[in-house]
Amino acid sequence: MYARVSVSRMLAALQLGVAAGLVPLSSTEVRAEVGASVAIEEVVVTAQRRAERFEEVPVSVTVLPEARLEQVGLIATTDLERLVPGLELTFNGGFLQPAIRGITSQGSDAGDSSNVAVYLDGVYQPSQIGQLMDLPDVTQIQVLKGPQGTLYGQNATGGAILVTTVEPELTEARGRLVVGGGSFDERSVRGFWTGPLAEDWAATFALLRAEREGFRRDRVRGGRDAGLSSLLLRGKLRHEPWDGASLLLTAHLSDRRDSAPYAGTPWRGRSVGYVLAELGGLSVDPPAWKESDTSRPVDTHAESKGISLKGIEETRFGTIEYLASHSRQRHHLEVDVDYSFFHHSDVTVHLEQEYLVQELNFLGDQRGAWRLAGGLFRLDGLDRFAPNTFRVALQPGPAPLFDERLATLAPVSFTWGEMKREIVAAWTEVSYEFSPRLTGTIGGRYSDEKQRVAANFRDRLSAVQEASPWNPATFTEFTPRVTLRFAAGDRHNFYLSYAEGFKSGILSVAAPEAPPVDPERVWAVEGGYKGKPFDSLNLAVAVFHYDYRDLQVARWVAPDYLYQNAARASAVGADLDLSWQATERLELSAGIAWLDAEYDEFPEAGAYRWDPQAWLGSPTFPFSPAGPNVGFNYDASGNRLIRAPRLTATFSTTWQIVDRLGIWEIYGNAYYNSGYDLEVTGEVHQPAYWQLDARIQWQPPGAEGVRLACWVRNLSDERVLQSLLETSFASGVSFAPPRTLGIEVEFVF
Repeated sequence: MYARVSVSRMLAALQLGVAAGLVPLSSTEVRAEVGASVAIEEVVVTAQRRAERFEEVPVSVTVLPEARLEQVGLIATTDLERLVPGLELTFNGGFLQPAIRGITSQGSDAGDSSNVAVYLDGVYQPSQIGQLMDLPDVTQIQVLKGPQGTLYGQNATGGAILVTTVEPELTEARGRLVVGGGSFDERSVRGFWTGPLAEDWAATFALLRAEREGFRRDRVRGGRDAGLSSLLLRGKLRHEPWDGASLLLTAHLSDRRDSAPYAGTPWRGRSVGYVLAELGGLSVDPPAWKESDTSRPVDTHAESKGISLKGIEETRFGTIEYLASHSRQRHHLEVDVDYSFFHHSDVTVHLEQEYLVQELNFLGDQRGAWRLAGGLFRLDGLDRFAPNTFRVALQPGPAPLFDERLATLAPVSFTWGEMKREIVAAWTEVSYEFSPRLTGTIGGRYSDEKQRVAANFRDRLSAVQEASPWNPATFTEFTPRVTLRFAAGDRHNFYLSYAEGFKSGILSVAAPEAPPVDPERVWAVEGGYKGKPFDSLNLAVAVFHYDYRDLQVARWVAPDYLYQNAARASAVGADLDLSWQATERLELSAGIAWLDAEYDEFPEAGAYRWDPQAWLGSPTFPFSPAGPNVGFNYDASGNRLIRAPRLTATFSTTWQIVDRLGIWEIYGNAYYNSGYDLEVTGEVHQPAYWQLDARIQWQPPGAEGVRLACWVRNLSDERVLQSLLETSFASGVSFAPPRTLGIEVEFVF
C-alpha cells in the first residue's frame, strides 16, 4: 500500500521549500555552469547486439536516453509514440500492436505475434499483451526501424524495440522514488534501488503502483469506466564470480487492469444496439468520445510473472552470452462487442501463455580486419484459450431495463484450444574492414518454426473436438543482411544496407480447419548518414524502400479470427533525427518521418460495410452471429497501409535555468501526425492532429535529492483513435487519453 498524495499537499511542500531559507547558489557557481562546454553527450547503443557509438551503427535507430525519459515522465511503452516519428502504438481491442514504417500486425489469435519484436533487457517478449509494460526503472529505449530478421528474429519485419532497465551496481548504492497525482484521481508511486550487497554481489529492486479512474463517463451505470490499476515488482541479483564473468538473475511480477481499450463507442454511432433500440421506439444519441455506454462493464486484466538468467563470459576471442527466460501470462478480457447500452452480444476471453526462451550468442572481438558474431535461439511456447466464450442475448434489451444477471444468454460458441510452438534459429554475421574507412558486413538467420493445434473444442457442451488437418505446420526461412559503412573522418559515417524480414505463418486455434496463413516477407534497401557536423550536434538521415509481400491481415468474424494474405505492398520513405546542445542549458531535438506506403495488389481484402437493411431481412434476425456490419470483399489496391501516416514529426526542447531559487528545468514536446487509417477501406480514419506535452521541474537550492514537477499531456485535448475492434455488430473504437495534468515529487538518493 502507499499513501495517497494530493495536489494541494504537493503545492504546500513546494511553498515550504521556498520559504525555508535554504542556501542559494552563488552567482559565481551559476556563471561557472553556464560557461561550460556545450559538446553533446556521446550516445552508445546495442542495436547490433554489442555496445557501439551511435554514429557507427549502420541501422536507422531512435535512441531515448535515461535523461530524456525522465523529462517525459515515461512509465509505460505506450508513451513512446509521441517521441519516435514513424512509430504508431495502437491496439486491436486490448492487444498492443506497434507499427513501424507501416508494418504492423492485425490479428491476436493464439500463436500470433507482433511483427515488431520487443526485448526487455535482452529478453524477447512474444506476448502481444505482454508488450504493454510498466517501466519504473527504464534507462534507455532504442527503436530500430526496418527489418531486423538477422539479429532479432523472424518476427521483426517492422523493426525492434529494445528496452533497458537499471542494472545492479557493484560500486555504490543509488535510487529514485517518485510519488505523483493528477487528473482522473490518478495516484502513483514508482522507483528503484540498486547497490552492492557484498563483495561481487549487487541487487536492484523496482516498484510501480498506479491507479486512476476511467477517462470516459459511463452513461449506463453512472460515474466512469473502471480505469487503471497496475502493480509491477522487479528484482535483479548480479554476481561476478571472477574477472570477465557475470551472472544476472531477474524476476518480475506484474498485474495490470485497464478498461480503456474496450470502454469506447461504435464508430459513427453504428451498432446493432442502436438499430434494435430504434425498432423498439427508443431514440438514443450515441456517446461522445469521452463517453461510453456499454451494457456491461468492460475490462482487460493481464497477469505476468517470469524469471530469467543472463550469463556473460569475456574471453580473449570475444564475449559469450547465454540467456534463458521462463514466463507465464494470463489474460482475461470482458468485451461488449456491440459497444452499446443494448444487451445483445459479448465475448469473454481467457488466454494463458507460457514461454521458455533460450539464446546462446558469441560476439567476437576485432581480429585484424575481421570480426565474427553468431548465435542460437530457441523458443518453446504454449498459448491456450481456456475458454473464449461468445454469447448473444436471447432476450435483448436496454441494459437499464433488466437485471443482467437474470438475462438469458445463448452461448453461440465456446473455444477451448491450445497452440504449441517450437522455434529454433541460428544466425551469424561477419564484418571485414576493406580499409580504415570502409567496412562491409554480411550475415543471415535461418529460422524453423513448428506449430501444432493440440486440441480444440468449438462446442464444449457436446464435446465436439476438432483436430487441425494441417498439424504440424512448419515454416522455414533464411533472412540475410548486408551492409557497407564508409567513415568520412571521425565525425561522418555513410551506410547502405539490404535486409530481409520474415514473420512466421499462422495455424489458427480458433478455426483449426482453416489452412495456415502464409508467412509474410519484406525486402528492404536503406541508405543513410550519421554523424556530428559539430561537437554540439548529432544528425541522422535515412532513406528506404520496402517490397512487402504476403501481408498477414485478419478480421474477427464471431467467433473466429479469419486470416488472409494481401498480395503485395510497397513503401518508400525518409527519416531525419537531430539533437542540438545549443548551450549548456538548452537542448533542442527534432525527428521527422515521411512515408508513402500502399497496397500494390489487394483485390479481395476482407472488410466491413454498414448495411442494417440486409440484416433486418435475414431469416435469423435478431439472434445470429451475423449483424448489420456486413463482411464483404473489397479491392484495397492503391489504398494506404493501415497505421501508416504520411508524415509524423516530434520537436522537443529542454531548458535549464539556474538561479537563486534553485534549478528549473522546462521541457516541452510537440508531436504531429498527418493521420492514418485503422482498416483497409479508410472508413475508420484518424485525422491529422498535434499533441503538445509540457513539464516544469524544480530542484530547491541545497536540496540536491529533491525535485518537484508539474506536467500536462495532450494540452490541446486532441481526440486520437487508439483502438479498433471490428465485428459484425459494430466497429468499436476507443480513444487515447484526453488532456491530463499532474504533479510529482521525486527523491533521488
